[in-house]
Amino acid sequence: YSDRLNQVDARIAKIFKVGPRARIQGTVSAFNLFNANAPTSINKTYEPSWLLPSKIMQARFVKFGAQVDF
Repeated sequence: YSDRLNQVDARIAKIFKVGPRARIQGTVSAFNLFNANAPTSINKTYEPSWLLPSKIMQARFVKFGAQVDF
């Protein structure tokens, strides 16, 4: 068995009212906060590279977004 997959994500959103009917919702999302690096795929063929990881979890990153309603 390989390592257990544990990934912590977080999202923060704030709504700003603009005028009588418009609003803007800003968001900040952070993925893989603790920068885990568990393998998601390993080589299961019996050869010299047996059990070596071929893919690992995606690195930590932040995404910004906005939604405008009017």
